[in-house]
Amino acid sequence: LAGQAGRTLEGQVLAARDSTALGGVRVRALDLPQSTATDARGRFRLSQLPRGDLRLVFERIGIRPDTLAVGADQATLVVYLEAAAVQLGPVVSTAQPSARERFERIAQTSTVTLEPGELKQVPGVAEPDVVRVVQLLPGTVAKHDFSTGLNVRGGENDQNLIRLDGIPVFNPTHLGGLFSTFDPSALRSVEFIMGGFPAGYGGRLSSVLDITLLDGDAERTHVRGAVSVLSAKALVDGPVGKTGLTYLIGARRTYADAFADAFSDDPFTYYFADLVAKAALRLPGGGTLAATGYWGRDALDLPWIEANLEDDRVDFALNWGNRLVGLTYRQSLGPVVLEHQASVSEFKTRQAFEPDILSFNNSARVLSLQTALAASGRRHQLRLGGGYERFRMLYHTRNDAIGQDVANLAYRPQVWSAFLDEQWKPTEFLLLRPGVRVEHVTGAEVTRVAPRIALKAFVTRSFALTGSAGRYYQAIQSLSDQELPLNLFDIWIGADATTPVSRAEHLVAGFEQWFGRHTSLAVEGYFKTFDQLAIRDPFDDPKVQGDEFTVGDGDARGFDVLLRRHLGQVQGWIAYSYAEATRRTPTDTFPPGHDRRHSVDL
Repeated sequence: LAGQAGRTLEGQVLAARDSTALGGVRVRALDLPQSTATDARGRFRLSQLPRGDLRLVFERIGIRPDTLAVGADQATLVVYLEAAAVQLGPVVSTAQPSARERFERIAQTSTVTLEPGELKQVPGVAEPDVVRVVQLLPGTVAKHDFSTGLNVRGGENDQNLIRLDGIPVFNPTHLGGLFSTFDPSALRSVEFIMGGFPAGYGGRLSSVLDITLLDGDAERTHVRGAVSVLSAKALVDGPVGKTGLTYLIGARRTYADAFADAFSDDPFTYYFADLVAKAALRLPGGGTLAATGYWGRDALDLPWIEANLEDDRVDFALNWGNRLVGLTYRQSLGPVVLEHQASVSEFKTRQAFEPDILSFNNSARVLSLQTALAASGRRHQLRLGGGYERFRMLYHTRNDAIGQDVANLAYRPQVWSAFLDEQWKPTEFLLLRPGVRVEHVTGAEVTRVAPRIALKAFVTRSFALTGSAGRYYQAIQSLSDQELPLNLFDIWIGADATTPVSRAEHLVAGFEQWFGRHTSLAVEGYFKTFDQLAIRDPFDDPKVQGDEFTVGDGDARGFDVLLRRHLGQVQGWIAYSYAEATRRTPTDTFPPGHDRRHSVDL
């Protein structure tokens, strides 16, 4: 028997089509334990084979299996195998909505994420509008159909933090508030937080509208344009050669003035225009550097008094607009991400009876420096940072007819801030998110501590109880009378020795339920208190700084229901809100102008 063993067989496996070597082919002797696999050159070797006739089996994914008879005297062989397509079962990949990912990973109440496709599909006035879509969400009220202002869960219009790529925007409106300044075609995402927002956000009492621009396409150039009954616009994006730099440029202008002039002899001298741009550069080492800019302007000129034998011609001129620029550097260092941002944002408005009769000017500017560090692990997500904001608010009214200033006010508060935001996952079914924000306001010379916490407890993988509580401060105010039915824009001032730093406290509790991958139901109740609110004093003396406001407080309570379908041929939501709001001054208690009991949006 020993003499029957010890045979060695060598060979090579090639493709029948072109004689290329086939590696990774399994070669085994039928009914025997010996087996091997071909190397990269298609070669194989089998040892300790019996000295008789053999049958070898050749198998590998992508070739047709074959069996070959080998004679007793054969020591080498070359085998040609044919390719064979392998039919696999279908693989179905289903996109998960960003809202579902947030539900599973983040403890944050009162948050809605909107995708660009949703913004474009929701019906609007003349053309899609970001803020008007937000107005259809629960907890959000517009005083009337002619304004893109937001009153969120009993708050005022100036209590909403609106950011474009992290840069604050003061008055994002066109056409007297009828349209917002954001073109949905240039946006990547919109996140709206109606209350209980985390410690990374500061400076406002009621809500956060965080808008992110698209990056330019890194592969090819795209040119898009559109014409609506309101405006004409164009959007261009793409790469700059192979430098790693991408760009996006969008421009828009109304043509209502040109259209009216073509069909009427009466002058209609109103227009708005805006320009948005973004450049992003990939840096060696995985970092990115991005620059964002925006410019917008509204201008209206109307004849007020026609010239005659007794009076000279008087025209009314009104213009306003925003401009901003920001630079953001982001660097990933493994599980740690560093982000630094520097920006300048400014709003200006001017109203005048010309020539040289009466003029009114207001400007609001903020220079902002922000830095943050984010680190994530299996059970912890930590974010900490700090910032510096230097505001300059100028309010100037002049009677040019007599050469005298009626009001000349200046506010220059500075806000130093630091925050810590930590999400902890102690178990698979519980998320805790404590945080704290500290702000020091110069001018008012106060330091405020704002603790915050949120939690999410999963009863099942698709049902969670949610809650949050927090304290919030605001160092800038709007001089506009919030009780008027129509405000073209907010007039900004800042905290000082006589103008207070406002405060609010939020308490939110509710639940979120998902039905499959497509549909979610969120129900939340809330209670908010407001303190040190600056309420317009109708009896102020324009020559005296400090009596523009009477200090008041207030509260708001209610609950919101949002049933939303995120994917599928039919998408959208049904929103219901019940709300009560109250304001109190030393002499009166009253509901604010946006107080509304029931709201339903489909």
